[in-house]
Amino acid sequence: MTIRPPSDIWSSPKAMMDVIGLPAFLVQVNGPRDFTFTALNAAHKDQAGLDPDSVVGKKPETLLPARLAETLIENYEECRATARPLTYEEHLHLPAGARWWLTTLSPIVGASGAVSAILGIATDISAAKEREFRQAEKLSEVVRQKRSMLGVISRSVDDVRGPFQSVLGLLGVLRDGFVDLGDGKHAQIDLCEEITLTALAQANALCQSADGLIADSDAPRRVDLGHLCRDIAALIDPDRRFTIGFPTCKVMADPTVLELLLRLLLENAAKHAHADIFVTVSVAEAGALRFQVLDDGATDTQAPQRADGTAILPEGDAVGALSELGRAQALIDSLDGALTDCRAENGLAGIEFRLSGTLLEESTVQQAQRGAA
Repeated sequence: MTIRPPSDIWSSPKAMMDVIGLPAFLVQVNGPRDFTFTALNAAHKDQAGLDPDSVVGKKPETLLPARLAETLIENYEECRATARPLTYEEHLHLPAGARWWLTTLSPIVGASGAVSAILGIATDISAAKEREFRQAEKLSEVVRQKRSMLGVISRSVDDVRGPFQSVLGLLGVLRDGFVDLGDGKHAQIDLCEEITLTALAQANALCQSADGLIADSDAPRRVDLGHLCRDIAALIDPDRRFTIGFPTCKVMADPTVLELLLRLLLENAAKHAHADIFVTVSVAEAGALRFQVLDDGATDTQAPQRADGTAILPEGDAVGALSELGRAQALIDSLDGALTDCRAENGLAGIEFRLSGTLLEESTVQQAQRGAA
């Protein structure tokens, strides 16, 4: 739904917006990809710490770090071009601190029928977002424990299933040629067989219940990879030191796990890259996607390794449990997957992982360039 304002909206936009209890801002649309901040409300100053005098009248590219400005312009342009509301999550470093926001942009249509302004309203979701990430990482330890339990249960079931099968075989031999003398022994043999079959069924049900303990942290949902990667790029490279290429397609996957894995691996890539970082996605097999996070910080050798001679993906304790790679490894292990090193045809090298999911549309690559805009 679009907003059709009264003709005097520009007379006092600040007064109009101050009645909104959440941080709100107004962006004037000058043209395609050309926007100017025109108002911030009192709640924005109180909760985000932004002084309206330092923001009003300025454009994103003159006010904010290059990568963050690029991300905001993409969001504003999508709202302008589609003339439809747009809701997204973003992580911003503002004077009140680094916080997660759930932001909704609403297009305001002018007399000409074109979008003339955009009203943004934001909700602080930092606590919920950090809780999501903590739960996703805790899941790895919980699932490892459950898998260990599953192994014990499966072995125990196998230990008793064999003897039960032997009992059934012996009962079959006993019944073969058995003469019923009317003393109830035939019925006792039938009862023994029934008890044994019931015990086998219960053992199998126990194994199936153990299998059911293993579940993903979140149901698959539609994920806009382009939007997700732009947001992460703004976090890890606010000043655009790198050219970061990423897919612009949509996928169905666990959104929390995918966001956390990409953020950890892109943070790791930013530590080693010289100029280029790329994210790719492809179909690994039915129901599974292959992701690669690549950078140009590897030596030009057949075996992928860093310039200092260390492996791109160290083994064992060398990874470091609290490092980006260590945390990513623990998370992907909980999903019965693995991180592997890889090298692309363009000479870049990095980390590959697989995740349950489907590709909803063909992947195209967008490059967020380094350097000044």
